[in-house]
Amino acid sequence: INEFDVEYLMPTGSPLTTGTQQFSSFVGDFIDVNTGETLFGGSDVFSSNGSGAAEFLSGDSFSVSGGATLFGGNDRFENVNAVTVVGDVGNENSNSSIANTGVVNGGDDVFSFIRPSGSNVSSVFDRLVGDVDYNAFGGIVNGGNDTFIMRGFNHANVIHGDVTVSFGILNGGDDFISIGDADFGSDAQPNSINLNRVYGDFSSI
Repeated sequence: INEFDVEYLMPTGSPLTTGTQQFSSFVGDFIDVNTGETLFGGSDVFSSNGSGAAEFLSGDSFSVSGGATLFGGNDRFENVNAVTVVGDVGNENSNSSIANTGVVNGGDDVFSFIRPSGSNVSSVFDRLVGDVDYNAFGGIVNGGNDTFIMRGFNHANVIHGDVTVSFGILNGGDDFISIGDADFGSDAQPNSINLNRVYGDFSSI
């Protein structure tokens, strides 16, 4: 099964403030990839003005079951505001039973967070993950060649090039991570990024 390419325009609001527009989770293609299925994700685009509200974004699927295979699409995440953004597979309840226990071939995803000149918009996220949030026992992840470009956004926590946690097999992708100031000269707004940690492949096994 092949999934069509889709563009998602995220609504405005803050995921950290009550009383504003807030949405829980978005997925580009599939809720789950079930045992026996081989599915191909589309090349989806998630974009906003930097203040779109979501708890979790997943480019292709929330989970992949044992005996299933997913080929992730080449998704793009542009200035989205979400607690967690995962390029291919993940969900806000990721654990050993709701995660990847199948085979994920990660897409070549792009995470682009570039604050416009003169803007006070600041993206807020806990982590960006290139391929799979939680790779459980039995899971296989072949990481895509992902690109992370961060310019002038703060309130960031951590970037994982391939997975957050892996108890299965991980073949990391050739990721590119570029972090820097917005370089807007006398721009009145802060133009440096406050990022705690960057992992090329994973942070825990």
